[in-house]
Amino acid sequence: MNRIAVVGLAVLTVAAVACSQERSSPPSETSAAAGTAAGAAGPAGAVLLSDDFSSPDAHGWTVRDSGDYGNEIRDGQYLVWVDNDSAQYVANTGFADGDFADVQIEVTATELSGDPSAGIGVICRRAPSGQEGSYYADVDEEGSVRIAAQGDEQEILAETERPGVWKDGANRLRLDCVGNDITFWLNGTKLLEARDGRYRSGRIGVRAGGAGRGETRVAFDDVKVTAPGGAGG
Repeated sequence: MNRIAVVGLAVLTVAAVACSQERSSPPSETSAAAGTAAGAAGPAGAVLLSDDFSSPDAHGWTVRDSGDYGNEIRDGQYLVWVDNDSAQYVANTGFADGDFADVQIEVTATELSGDPSAGIGVICRRAPSGQEGSYYADVDEEGSVRIAAQGDEQEILAETERPGVWKDGANRLRLDCVGNDITFWLNGTKLLEARDGRYRSGRIGVRAGGAGRGETRVAFDDVKVTAPGGAGG
């Protein structure tokens, strides 16, 4: 897998295409005004956060527009876009308020435009602003799948190729972050697993894009975050 993709942790990360060094662009993010989500506690299967984006103020999702990348809630969806024609911008991310530890995150994603190799994914345990740390999993239309840890640098924990797994239209992504186990699902099929214990809790989010992939625009909807152990898969 040759995609270069480093998560922008609350801001868009900028990376040289052939270099492992990273630097962050100046913060340009604002948050929608309301509600902090409940923490990840409760019986197995308890719903910790649910959002159909019918309200622009729910759960404090990232809202911004830099011109080259942006996030907005519109027409009952959460739109995330990035213009990677410069081959410098890597991925745009968006987060909801709240601190979650062990969770199962589900979200519906529809790629509105973009190269088939642009990744679309889910994030867990995003550290507070000013700190580094999160996990993410993503997949592209060509079937490249990976799970990564993002700290000061990105580390790919697991990756595989699953051609044909992405379907046209809406796809249901699921990321389980339970203890040291990270598991990624698509449309009810388990794609990939990894183990890592360095990050314990944080915000949940979504991501889209990839260096040199042109403009990528993805609509996310029907987010549900539950305590692990309930029915699913």
